[in-house]
Amino acid sequence: MEQRDKGTDKNRSLIFCKNAEMKSEEKHMNFGLNIYNWLVTNLQYLALAAILAVGIYFAVSHKFAKMFGMLAVLIIAIGFVFNPGGVKDLLLELFNTVFGV
Repeated sequence: MEQRDKGTDKNRSLIFCKNAEMKSEEKHMNFGLNIYNWLVTNLQYLALAAILAVGIYFAVSHKFAKMFGMLAVLIIAIGFVFNPGGVKDLLLELFNTVFGV
């Protein structure tokens, strides 16, 4: 028969309880981050649907000049939606350049 060290089992259960507590705290601590990730994911699909809807509207109504203008605006909007970290860095660099911080 295999003999177990009772101290080792006690340490394992203590570590397991600590890990469970940390994971539950992480869920509550990252509430804002979870909302941000959910929002960014859903905004990507909404942005693609908006591009498709606007493109179909302008194509059906034969307003091609407005369609190309809106396409330029939507390309910039897609940059904001799909790369928020890069946009943050770009705007922060622009702010520091303009205000000399």
